[in-house]
Amino acid sequence: MTRLKPARNPRRGNAMLEFALCMSFLTPLLLGTFNIGMNLGRNLQVTQLSRNIGHMYVRWVDFSQTGSQNLAVRLGVGLNMARTSGDGIVILSQVTVPSDADCTANNLTGAACTNRNVPVIIHRIVFGNNTLQGSAFGSPASGLLQADGTITPANYLTQNSVRATNWSSVMTLAAGEVAYVSEVYVRSPSWDLPGQYTNTGVYARTIY
Repeated sequence: MTRLKPARNPRRGNAMLEFALCMSFLTPLLLGTFNIGMNLGRNLQVTQLSRNIGHMYVRWVDFSQTGSQNLAVRLGVGLNMARTSGDGIVILSQVTVPSDADCTANNLTGAACTNRNVPVIIHRIVFGNNTLQGSAFGSPASGLLQADGTITPANYLTQNSVRATNWSSVMTLAAGEVAYVSEVYVRSPSWDLPGQYTNTGVYARTIY
């Protein structure tokens, strides 16, 4: 008796091909999910760092001093921050709205007091890698900043570069009130995916 051989399965090898096609889609998705998840964890750390530095800033810790900046860097352990380089930057600002009384006290009247009732930056300290990112509220001209970061009334009442851009979309300050702002940005180069995610980073802002 002649035994009949089973017909060759015409679908043989299709499973491997389908698996390869699926992995070409799932692998980037998996890596992207991993990237986002790790940055979410970093976001929590950066947010807490911004809060801690903001708490100290509002209590008049002088971050123009090297010792205070080094303390902030130590609080960012694991983020590869440094006082003048690294993967992070800290931007500290005081924002206020000058009143008529401020103008009068500095012998400025009428149109001469150009920043009356306009949010302005009266103090700014930046440390870390200052090539990474600027403040969300603008940057006063460097020549206006004194060694301790303060800006004199003569300048913040008259100079356009000290105006806190986009501030009105964040909060409203009454004349004479002061807000203390802590901004921290940390890049995540180890989680970049060439062709997918580049220059990734985490930004956090705290206002008191």
